[in-house]
Amino acid sequence: MLLAGGGAGSVILLLPYLWELAHASAGGSSTGAKSAGSVFAFAIRDMIPPDNLLATPFFEHLAAGHPAIAQNLANLILLAPGYCIELGFYLVVFLIYLVPAWRGRTQLSPARRSLVFISAVALVLISILKSQVIKNNDFGWRAPLLLQFPLLLMATEVMAANSNANQKARRPAGPAGPIRNIPSWLTAFAGITLFIGVASTACQALMLRFTLPLDEIDSSRTHSPEYLSLSHDAYISRIGYAELDSKVPHDAVVQYNPHFPGLFWPNVDLLWVDHQVAIAGDTQQCGADLGGDPSGCAAMAAALDALFNDASAEQARLTCYQLGIQYLVARIYDPVWKDKQSWVWTLNPVVTDEEFRALDCR
Repeated sequence: MLLAGGGAGSVILLLPYLWELAHASAGGSSTGAKSAGSVFAFAIRDMIPPDNLLATPFFEHLAAGHPAIAQNLANLILLAPGYCIELGFYLVVFLIYLVPAWRGRTQLSPARRSLVFISAVALVLISILKSQVIKNNDFGWRAPLLLQFPLLLMATEVMAANSNANQKARRPAGPAGPIRNIPSWLTAFAGITLFIGVASTACQALMLRFTLPLDEIDSSRTHSPEYLSLSHDAYISRIGYAELDSKVPHDAVVQYNPHFPGLFWPNVDLLWVDHQVAIAGDTQQCGADLGGDPSGCAAMAAALDALFNDASAEQARLTCYQLGIQYLVARIYDPVWKDKQSWVWTLNPVVTDEEFRALDCR
């Protein structure tokens, strides 16, 4: 009853947001398939790319008449190995709680049953529902976090209960007792998956830390100025936005160049801007992927793209007035920077740096 009450309360709190998503204009959706009033759709989660499976004769024949069924069936077949890879150690823990023989016939207390129930429901939801709001199925990426929380609690209990055999022997059995008598082969397998999980997490952390320097080394061979400037852009943006934040009101609307030459560039602005922006990018959704009406994106993107290519102070003030912007941010990499008669050099400056400027366009 408590779980049902909590779920009902969450739905009530989410109703305004769900209403906004369901009533957003479908014309500017980046999915190309979003229908008005639709937030979620049935689809088996795509984890392992099914291209090779869909290329087999059976699936080619099925896809000829029923492409959606063929896609979902292929994803269903690949769902189990996909979860083995994604969950790893946590999947082993979940199975220990599900199979009585694997947990030494230990009874599940109400708290443990709640964790198992939450895990099972979350697993089903993320397996059969996809987001209709954005094309990359953000729901399928974020919802597993709801699954990881109960699995983390269960994994902690399993590890603590089996860390010391003497303590485990002295603890009472029954619903409140620890999970015990896990088969030795399963304990060894869980240890292997735990090691793989820790190693892959460390590898991912190293990749995130060193991807940019390694990309720059690789791009130096092709003499690509676009990618050679990535870390420098991040550096000057970090310093410039910090100074801007100390000089303007927190509720001020700040706008950077919404046109990005690569995937890394928008992260620099979104990470440091720390203010409301008119648009996050000049794509179809322009930042309204998770709520808001994207119908005005095209006009706003065109106006701001023109502004950051080349525009006078008068044009900048007019655009800022029309879009409700108070401050414009320009960096040495923006085309408009090169024109010494543009708004970058003629508007009232708030931050003046050799490579980063913020201008008051009110």
